[in-house]
Amino acid sequence: MKASFVALALILSAFAATANGQTMNTDEKTAALIARVQKRDGAVHPYDALFPPRTKLLESSTADGRTRLVFNTFLGWRRWYPAEVRELHALLGTELGVDPDALEILIRYPSGRERFEDVPLSEHVTSAEAILARESGRTVNAPALAAPVVQRVDYAGPAPENGLLGRNLVIAPSHGWTWHKEQRWQFQRCRLHTTVEDLYTLSYAYPFLMPMLENAGAVVYSAKERDTNTNEVIVDNDGVTDKSRFELHGVWTHANATGWRGGRPAMVGDWDEPFRAGTVMQAEAGSEAHALYVPYIPEDGRYSVYVSWAQSSSNSASVPVTVRHLGGETTFRVNQQVSGNTWVLLGFFEFAQGADAAKGAVRISAQDVILEGEEPQWVTIDAVRFGGGMGNAAPGGTISNKPRYAEAARYFLQYSGAPADAIFHRDTPTGHFGPEYSRDYYAKSEWPNYLMGAPSGPNGGWRNTAGLGVPVDLYLAWHTDAGVSHDGLIGTHLIYSVTDAEGNTTYPDGRSRWLGRDLATLIDDEIARSARELYTSTWQRRHIHNRSLAETSASNVPTALIELLAHQNMNDMKYGLDPRFKFDISRAVYKALLRFVAATQGYEPVIQPLPPTHLSVKHIGGGTVEIAWREQPDPLEPSANAQGYIVYTSSDGRAFDNGTYVTAPRHTVEVPENETTYFRVTATNAGGESFPSRVAGVRWANEQQAILIVDGFDRVSGPAFVENETTAGFDRDIDPGVGWHWNYGLVGNVYDYDRASDWQNDLDSPGWGASDCDWEDRLEKGNSFDHIVAHGEAAAAAGLAFDSALSEAYADRTIDGTWPLIDWIAGLQRSTPPPAGMPGIGNPDRMTTEFEVLNAAARERLQRHAADGGKLLLSGAYIAEDLLEGPMANDASRTFARNVLGIASYEAKATRTNAVLPSDSVPNFDAMGRLRFGAQLGRTVNQLPVVMSVPSAETFGPGPQASVAMTYGDSGKPAAIASADAVVLGFPLETILPVEKRAETLKAAAAHLGVAQPK
Repeated sequence: MKASFVALALILSAFAATANGQTMNTDEKTAALIARVQKRDGAVHPYDALFPPRTKLLESSTADGRTRLVFNTFLGWRRWYPAEVRELHALLGTELGVDPDALEILIRYPSGRERFEDVPLSEHVTSAEAILARESGRTVNAPALAAPVVQRVDYAGPAPENGLLGRNLVIAPSHGWTWHKEQRWQFQRCRLHTTVEDLYTLSYAYPFLMPMLENAGAVVYSAKERDTNTNEVIVDNDGVTDKSRFELHGVWTHANATGWRGGRPAMVGDWDEPFRAGTVMQAEAGSEAHALYVPYIPEDGRYSVYVSWAQSSSNSASVPVTVRHLGGETTFRVNQQVSGNTWVLLGFFEFAQGADAAKGAVRISAQDVILEGEEPQWVTIDAVRFGGGMGNAAPGGTISNKPRYAEAARYFLQYSGAPADAIFHRDTPTGHFGPEYSRDYYAKSEWPNYLMGAPSGPNGGWRNTAGLGVPVDLYLAWHTDAGVSHDGLIGTHLIYSVTDAEGNTTYPDGRSRWLGRDLATLIDDEIARSARELYTSTWQRRHIHNRSLAETSASNVPTALIELLAHQNMNDMKYGLDPRFKFDISRAVYKALLRFVAATQGYEPVIQPLPPTHLSVKHIGGGTVEIAWREQPDPLEPSANAQGYIVYTSSDGRAFDNGTYVTAPRHTVEVPENETTYFRVTATNAGGESFPSRVAGVRWANEQQAILIVDGFDRVSGPAFVENETTAGFDRDIDPGVGWHWNYGLVGNVYDYDRASDWQNDLDSPGWGASDCDWEDRLEKGNSFDHIVAHGEAAAAAGLAFDSALSEAYADRTIDGTWPLIDWIAGLQRSTPPPAGMPGIGNPDRMTTEFEVLNAAARERLQRHAADGGKLLLSGAYIAEDLLEGPMANDASRTFARNVLGIASYEAKATRTNAVLPSDSVPNFDAMGRLRFGAQLGRTVNQLPVVMSVPSAETFGPGPQASVAMTYGDSGKPAAIASADAVVLGFPLETILPVEKRAETLKAAAAHLGVAQPK
């Protein structure tokens, strides 16, 4: 029988309180219980109370010995695992004096598009068993392809069977340049704290998340252009870009299908469909036919390679595609039965300027196809695209003049073959920004539907369209628009939709849409775990929210939308601008996606390893060199252990081969005399491949003693932060920080530090934190982790043989031996403390100061090296500052600076022009001539060599045994000092331009220090 509120008061009498002698009513009792639970001491979940804020009891009833409690929607705003549900039942059972197993807990959702019956709490529970059960509701469509859309043939490591092999994921990183209703291009969000959300989310997705997923074996479909190279070359059977070539060999005929037309179009109109304007060629599988695409590469650099074809069930599922690049040849097999008339990414490769079929081409062959069955099979060919390019979408007849990667998904998806009627919702209302804003988020959510096709095709009458036949496992939308707080962190918010655009609670293929909640729960959990273990124990978890947003409700595959943090909130961005945080949070999301997919398929996931450390390369006799490294353990993941390694080799440090698989952390190879050879190493296991180690190399010459090049520059960090009672913000003039390879997402320096400055509009008055825009269509170079390459090239040009090692290998004696000269790379290394000025919520209690220029172990070994007669060349921007006054400076570091390096004092920011002149007082340096160092504003990201900016160069007061070897051209202050045992540069040698001056500098230092050089 149903209990009235009066009866409920009796049920809850075990914990009822009295006020002024009167019994509390039901709402008061419920509020008292919830408040007590949230404030209990020693809670299992100190930051995630069982009852989220605003939770209320709406109804209760008892019947047949069971108690039924209906709560409002807020009870569903936290993640629920089986253990938490048991805890809630136990708590309520104790308080109510009933059997916990006799409780039925339900959650009621509001009316409207989310309307459905009261939902049992059990539906909200995430577990491997629950996910597998929901997945089993599939009634149509295969869960995976027999052959992946793209698969590497010559991959050196084992297949990632416990990773994401053959899975297809769609990732959409937030917003981008969009055509505004007032007839102009602009970002969808405002420029704050040196970035803008339209670009900021790329700094997670592009360098970290997407490569992690691909290293696990997945095929990743990005809703936005991934390649930041603004050059673009298209080679097509209907025409080519500039001086490129398209060659047919064997018998090819025109297929009965449409395709791409010609080279790069000058502009793409509002409703143009580029993949339906041209033709496609075909050849019989097994024939001797092949096609060769030879691009004219306009500049040396790293280029994406996309291929396209016309899909058909009669096509081969294993067409070989070989990319010829500077590192050799890399072969893939593509499944042409699906994913036609769109750009399919093969990967990123190094190419040289010009058109060279041997070192820059794509070959598609019909001869080496794996034939199946007795029916004839076909190979189709269309266009091949190199590079990301500049945007050429022309809404209103106007192009943006911005890189394509900076534009909104709506334009890239149009360029990628999305059909206008099914994807872009032509009749979208204007709204506050204009119809293009709405078309953008509709396009992102409909893209996975179009990839899937019937019965999961686009909404609005297109669900039965054929689509591209790609079984998409999930769709992830990544945003950072989570709010503002002056008191601490905003933290993470996850969104999913249990009902779709038509009010259904199942996907068209029969699976439960509660899978979206499972995905959101796993992501939220992994982000919180990583943030709380590695950065701050008080990282905020806002809630997991069931909302009918277009990006979550319109997609017909399991979907989650991340609001990772608040890009508007200063304290969030103290972490959010740090590349270490970006890597770790991206890894957390990768792990969540892997665990979700593994649960849907019923296998045990294995997490890919972290990059190896302690890499060293040493010549050990004859032509033999030994490469050694260490595995990097992951304290958060026991399964992330390395089972093997891949050693990649390069002659120039840019373009690497396909690698050699080994099982031990040591490898010997033969290399040619008087030639430089570089290596990097990855770790592998059943979950996939790690990111690569930093680069090391070697050059040996008979009867010549090698020097040792040590890479001591591994720093990545966010910019400096300044604050007082009235002003606060990120000050790149003090220290811009160091990006991971590139500073993705940078728009410019902060110009509004006033805490009281209010938002007026997004475009030109966004208030506190407002930032300039001079960097938003270019990339600032960061730490490329290959500095030994620049120093190795200089050593080779100076005629010097060299071994090399990472600084941790030298300090920990992983590499041993004696060398007449150590060339130590300090770069922008600088002791970097955790974020300062953090409130109680968000305090960086898991972080320590990192990136000391020379730690105690390194200094001790270098002192011994000097005592034994060894010499030292040390170059970097913060050497003296770190040793004399840095956060980790002490008497020992100051003594080292004085006695070993000859530094008595220093001054930062000693030059504005970065020009350096030789000093007449030190032989070997006096004839060098003028040089410059550091990047100049305006250099393009594709121009080689690209060097880092050097925001601060040091000048030294030389000790009594040292002399001034170089001076700054503008200030006349010492830029380098030289003693009998050491030469110290106040700027990074690897940033010297022109490149030839690096060799001159190294050669002059070696000669001054008495290191023998070949005649």
